[in-house]
Amino acid sequence: MSQTSNMQYVSGNSQYYIFTTDGTRVEDPSRFQLYDGASDSSLSSVYTTFSTQLLRPENINTRSGEKSAPQVCFFQLDRHIERLLDNLGRVYPGQALSSIFDKQWIRGQVISAVRDRLLQQKNDFPDEDPRAKIRLVSRNIHSLELFIEGFQTLWPTDRPLRVASTSLSRQNPRVKTCNISHTRAARAQALEKGFDEVLLLDEERFVLEGATSNVFWFDREGTLHTPSDGCLLGITRENILALHACEQDMLTLDEMRTRAAEVFLTQSTSGISPVAYIDDKAVSNGMTGPLTQSLIETYTDFLNKHAEAIAELTPGQPV
Repeated sequence: MSQTSNMQYVSGNSQYYIFTTDGTRVEDPSRFQLYDGASDSSLSSVYTTFSTQLLRPENINTRSGEKSAPQVCFFQLDRHIERLLDNLGRVYPGQALSSIFDKQWIRGQVISAVRDRLLQQKNDFPDEDPRAKIRLVSRNIHSLELFIEGFQTLWPTDRPLRVASTSLSRQNPRVKTCNISHTRAARAQALEKGFDEVLLLDEERFVLEGATSNVFWFDREGTLHTPSDGCLLGITRENILALHACEQDMLTLDEMRTRAAEVFLTQSTSGISPVAYIDDKAVSNGMTGPLTQSLIETYTDFLNKHAEAIAELTPGQPV
């Protein structure tokens, strides 16, 4: 990687890194705005979003049995990098990627950058949440960008969600591109009306996915379902399919409302999020259903078991 240069921009407790193979350095901090989807609608730009998590002492096994300090962890970092590289290969089929698109090299850069952020936070932002939200973006086969910011979720995690339905779909749902301006706009309109997320429907009103999430539902017999087509194959979706038997099929919104006893959304930063309302109709009496709650507990255990610790918090850092 000797030919690779990198440039870092820091904004508050956020970092922005650019890695290129031809020495080009993009010196425009306004490119921060890319990551809210506002300034890049290209189908040739791909990205993946994930976060670090806190593994608390009660979930950490030590050989000595002594109580461990909380640890900052990644969950499936390799899988997120693989997804980025796979999407890039789909966008540029048959083209040779530059040398920076090596999974182990990217992995090392991400871990190093997050550790640097934790050190900076300890010194300059000691009261901030040590978790971070991370985005890897590639606009072409020659450059890679890494943006690290304070941890945040797209919706509340302390209550079930209100979801609005809309007739809208991705142009290429199998590839996670930066072409998300239309789903962003739909979600922004829903937020103004008091909803948390948008449920996307195709022209025949078949349920596809959320604007930023995948959707699952338990029917009244307790069988789990998720759309089989027209949706992004999210990493959390993959995990749910591995943890629980699930039928992949297509239902219209009316059919799902009739058959579903419980509905939930999945997303990397928020995990499993129960749905209380779809439009104005309550799901599971507006509460988290027992099957969804059981799956949340199973998924949480799965996260703790497969967490990869990269740093241990020091006394005084918030948890």
